[in-house]
Amino acid sequence: MPDEPDVPLAVYGTLLDADVRRLVLGRCSGRAAVLRGWERVYVAGQVYPGIRRREGGSVTVMVLQGLGRHALARADAFEGPEYVREVLPVVFTDNGAAAEVMAYVPTAAVSLTDRPWRYDWAWRGRYRK
Repeated sequence: MPDEPDVPLAVYGTLLDADVRRLVLGRCSGRAAVLRGWERVYVAGQVYPGIRRREGGSVTVMVLQGLGRHALARADAFEGPEYVREVLPVVFTDNGAAAEVMAYVPTAAVSLTDRPWRYDWAWRGRYRK
C-alpha cells in the first residue's frame, strides 16, 4: 500500500457519513470528486459497498486531505483485509481539476453484487439508528 500521508484519500462508502468518518479518522473535511470508469455496488451479504471498474461508470467520492499516518492506519484497520489502497485518478466537481488519490479497492476475494449502493437518506435511515 502507498505510505505517503500527503496523498489524499477518496472515500465512497460508509466513510461518507460524517459521524462514522469522525470516529475512524478524527475531524477532517473533504471535497467532492468523481472517479470515472468505476461503479459502486453492494458487497454480497453486507450493507457496505465496494467499487469495480466499469466502462462508462462513475462514482462520486469525497477526497480527504491532510491525513497523517495514524489516521491512515485507522482507515486501513476499518476497511480490513478485504480492501487495499490503490492510487486512482479523480476529477474534482468544483473546478474540474484532475488529481491522483488513494482509494480502497476490494480484493479479488470480495464478492460484489450487481446492486448499486447509494449513500442517501434511505441508507442513513436504515443503518444509522
